[in-house]
Amino acid sequence: MDKGKKKPHNEWPKSNGMTVPEGFFEGLEEQVMARIDALPAPAPVVIPPVTFWHRIRPYTYLAAMFTGIWLMLNMFTLFGGGAEAVVDQHSLADLTSSASNAYLSDYIEYSSATGDYDLYNNLYESGIDIDFENF
Repeated sequence: MDKGKKKPHNEWPKSNGMTVPEGFFEGLEEQVMARIDALPAPAPVVIPPVTFWHRIRPYTYLAAMFTGIWLMLNMFTLFGGGAEAVVDQHSLADLTSSASNAYLSDYIEYSSATGDYDLYNNLYESGIDIDFENF
């Protein structure tokens, strides 16, 4: 028979190749139970008492995690563009107090796509006066 050709399914062997020796399952349960009984008994498990620290530890870790996140965000604003974020918050507060809601929605949409100079120039041209000295 050529190596490249496959056997047709009717020529395959009828057994699946899995065989068990005669009498294998007879007395198997007794043999397994005898081996289990021969094992040494496990040592008793000593459970330590639950202390106050064990009860508050998850909450302490949670508080430390939130404190770390808060400090990390403060460091990011301190070292990277924190002043610009403050100006944007103040100018947004100015717009809400002196402009209509249509101007506010235009401001939010326009500020996400442009820089500060273009934004302030557009607001000045539309008639909204921004007092930069009070920032």
